[in-house]
Amino acid sequence: MENNLQTDVRRLLIGKNPDNDVVVNAPGISRYHAALTVSPESPGAFLLEDTGSREKISSGAGEPDYPGSTNGTWVNGLRVRQKIVTPADRVTLAGIPLDLGQVVGQALRAAFPTRKKTDANDFTEEFFQLKQVYESYKKTRLKLQRDANLANATKIIPGFGFGLYALASLAMKTNEKMFVLNEEFRIRYVCPNCKMPLGDFPWETLANQKSCLRCKAIWSR
Repeated sequence: MENNLQTDVRRLLIGKNPDNDVVVNAPGISRYHAALTVSPESPGAFLLEDTGSREKISSGAGEPDYPGSTNGTWVNGLRVRQKIVTPADRVTLAGIPLDLGQVVGQALRAAFPTRKKTDANDFTEEFFQLKQVYESYKKTRLKLQRDANLANATKIIPGFGFGLYALASLAMKTNEKMFVLNEEFRIRYVCPNCKMPLGDFPWETLANQKSCLRCKAIWSR
């Protein structure tokens, strides 16, 4: 398994070659067909890339070409080059279903150590991590909006911790980056227990609420 961009980002390579992390030895699968990237800061969303070795796909003027598979990577019936996916999405490689849950589980086991709790309803530690999620989202979004010439929008913003957003931003236009940023925030900014979306409520407001209105998980004391 590779570490990419930062030590808390794991990248699983998927393809026919035996040195892949996930080997799929089937007709139509490229030697290095796809990659699935997971960050410990994005436990519910993953970056899926088509990285096949049989042909080149141009990513646009001024940007380098990068490999793409001949028979494609598909999400919910649509061919993609790269896309943020969740375990609920239906992923196929060259028409062959990919057990995303199994692959994601492998990545998560490597990314997340098991932590024992004394109180099963206490999610104060997990909820505190959402403070950085909220602040990072607001700062990153503001920076994108303020970049008049968009030159700096292709750079990774240090310290913000949006691992998948930072990775995807290297090959995306500004409107695509904003979409990925918003989508990842929507997926990440949820109750750590029942996964209820928290909308755009400030973290401090939710912390003062003390617990989840739906599942009663403890957020702060």
